[in-house]
Amino acid sequence: MSLAKSARQGTDQSRFSSVVEQISGEGARAWEIHFVASQRFAAGQDILRLTIGDHDFDAPTAAIEATVAALRSGRHHYTRAGGELPLRDAVARWQSKLNGQRLSQENVVVLPGAQSALYTGARCLFQAGDSIIVPDPMYATYEATLRASGAEVRRVPLHPENAWRLDPQDVAHAIDNSVRGIVLTSPHNPTGALIDAESLDAIAQLARDHDLWIISDEVYAAMVYEGEHRSIATLPGMSDRTLVLGSLSKSHAMPGWRIGWGAGPADLIEHMIQLSSCMFFGQPPFAQDGALEAIESSADTAVWIRDLYRVRRDRFCDQVAKIPRLSFQRPAAGMFVMLDVRQTGVSAKEFAWGLLDAEGLALMPGEGFGDMGKGHLRVSLSVDTDTIDDAVARLARYTGKLA
Repeated sequence: MSLAKSARQGTDQSRFSSVVEQISGEGARAWEIHFVASQRFAAGQDILRLTIGDHDFDAPTAAIEATVAALRSGRHHYTRAGGELPLRDAVARWQSKLNGQRLSQENVVVLPGAQSALYTGARCLFQAGDSIIVPDPMYATYEATLRASGAEVRRVPLHPENAWRLDPQDVAHAIDNSVRGIVLTSPHNPTGALIDAESLDAIAQLARDHDLWIISDEVYAAMVYEGEHRSIATLPGMSDRTLVLGSLSKSHAMPGWRIGWGAGPADLIEHMIQLSSCMFFGQPPFAQDGALEAIESSADTAVWIRDLYRVRRDRFCDQVAKIPRLSFQRPAAGMFVMLDVRQTGVSAKEFAWGLLDAEGLALMPGEGFGDMGKGHLRVSLSVDTDTIDDAVARLARYTGKLA
């Protein structure tokens, strides 16, 4: 078969299962501008990438040394699916400290990132004919990950005019007999909003009344600047119907280790471990040793990262507030700012690509995070303050050139 013929056949979606349709869409294309900007940067162009949530500094030294020592001591063979017991125990203690859950090792499955926990959790909880309520905007890969379970995603809007806060009434209106679960993200990516205590109580009541599962993404729980992080899993009657997602990627600057987890009822965790054994059959033991060391000896790292990003957030927001036609809601948590460009008269996509071409500044168009992200750009604060100053200057120049 010729390559040309093979390429033509590759465009025929009928050759594949329906899952390839379920995992495509705007979210799947959200990273395009980051990849293009990275290619230009690699080619030597003057490019600033405020696109993805990858810290600009190294992981804790103790975690690096533990990982290297594990490799040198022969810790590079198969391990048990779902994570080694010492790490699962450490994660249970760390997660309990973050959000007050009462956990032990049987309540934790360790997987290659929180994204894997979302996928395995959704596959064990939902199926064709089910609907899952998800606030919009959402993390770019949520829709594809959830739809891979066979379920449909039912969007509930988060309005910038309401500071991106989730309204429990909107959730209530979205519930019908097909709804099987709700996905919450607090602190929220991409907006940095927190779900307040009253709203969390109301959503918990809806879950109890309608016998719904909750998947609660709490990856940014250690990066709260104002307010308080609360987990719905700690509310009455919720521990047996909630799966909490977490990872070390943000709190300990360890995305390359691919250490994430799900924390929830033991029977769900056992099903997730069984499913994970069909895909991963265990995490690399040297990565697990590094993660264990990070949790046990680098607790101050999370506090240092939070305080650093608070400074970066304020540095960016205080300067952008002076640029005409741009606005934002100052995020209460996380490592991103949603920048409102609607008053410029161009779409977020057009703005983002024009900004990259004219000024060499890459930001993520909000459309990739859902319909409610339209007219916005997600700005990653994962650069130092000098780079933030440079980025704001480029942003101001480009905005000033728009008619």
